[in-house]
Amino acid sequence: MRKIAIFNPLRFFDLENTVSVFKYGSTIRSNVAFNTRIHDFIVVIDEGLEKAIKWHQTMMTDYPYHYSRISILGPKFISKFQRYSKLCPIFYNSCVIKYGVISKDDLADSLINWTSPFVLSRFQKMIFPVGVIDTYLQSLISQCDSQTTRLFLLSLCEDDIFYRIKCNHNLKNSLINFNNQERKVSLLEFLRKIVNSSYAGDIRFLFNDNSIKLSEKELYDSLPFLTARYLPSIIHYFQNNKSGFAIEGASLSTLNELCKLAKSITDKMACNLMNNPMSGMNSEFCVSEDWSSFIKLFFNERITLKINPSREWRANEFLKLPNEFKSRASRIAARKRFLKLLPINILFSKYIDSLHPSTLPWSPNVIDETIRRYNFKCSLLSVLKNILFNFGRIVSNTLL
Repeated sequence: MRKIAIFNPLRFFDLENTVSVFKYGSTIRSNVAFNTRIHDFIVVIDEGLEKAIKWHQTMMTDYPYHYSRISILGPKFISKFQRYSKLCPIFYNSCVIKYGVISKDDLADSLINWTSPFVLSRFQKMIFPVGVIDTYLQSLISQCDSQTTRLFLLSLCEDDIFYRIKCNHNLKNSLINFNNQERKVSLLEFLRKIVNSSYAGDIRFLFNDNSIKLSEKELYDSLPFLTARYLPSIIHYFQNNKSGFAIEGASLSTLNELCKLAKSITDKMACNLMNNPMSGMNSEFCVSEDWSSFIKLFFNERITLKINPSREWRANEFLKLPNEFKSRASRIAARKRFLKLLPINILFSKYIDSLHPSTLPWSPNVIDETIRRYNFKCSLLSVLKNILFNFGRIVSNTLL
């Protein structure tokens, strides 16, 4: 059994360079056994290597039992190891409670440029601040929510001009119908895509059939919190892009009521975690009036997102995505296009080249494949890091 109760995460704020603390993971959603389950936190510290060294040095002095035997390598090594790679710029301790330490500049880079799916996926889902949250980070999280909405709307628009040519053998008809790509997806399915994206390509779940069950449980347990984050962004997005976009199955007043209920539930959870960071959704929380009203309204109203965007919209919105993701998606799409061009008549090349800007991101499943490949590389690095973390713990336990 882990020594959960002996350390309050609010103590992190006693250290000079602590910026913010966030809680995420299954214990927020769990209603049993808070004192025996692993609690997941992210501790954000001031940017820069020197401040990271100072933070770890203070922690090793005040709370040496938080660190495994890896601490013998010193705070400088741990700080460099933490900041070693942009793919996974975080150092985890799990001897008492599980928390990852990340510098503010690395977190900002992950939220703005999406350099680390490992960090990004945690901030795209259910996560709450513990104590005071840095206003700059709060604005970056809101910005990230908007980008996440844009990404998964684009993922519904995937198309492949080459597949149409191959199937129809009629280039002219394929192009005439190019803009006729109406898609409809439920709000639940949209939120499911966001949750599932963090599991896609993760090396820990490649051969684990439980990943589907885990993602579904996470989706339904965190439904009010995901709704509170993304539904206002979707409504705002659709109101600003009325041509080709519509929300069906519910009136605007119903959507606003759903947002209000979701925000009320989210605010209560945030308040609970502010008072007691080791708490979560107890049984009373899940049977509250707001919770029941939210679930009833969410599933009684068949909220559907309908999109039929133009090629120009897709091209422009793709260019607004974070540079790191945009670069990776473009390379994958270009590779797919090159392979599919081989059997196509060379006479089509001029026409295909003219469509290049608007078809680049939308080869079949290119966004999903980008997420999957990106997650795989990041999860592989995190596994290698965890091997070192856990090796230090094993050595520590053996010596004790």
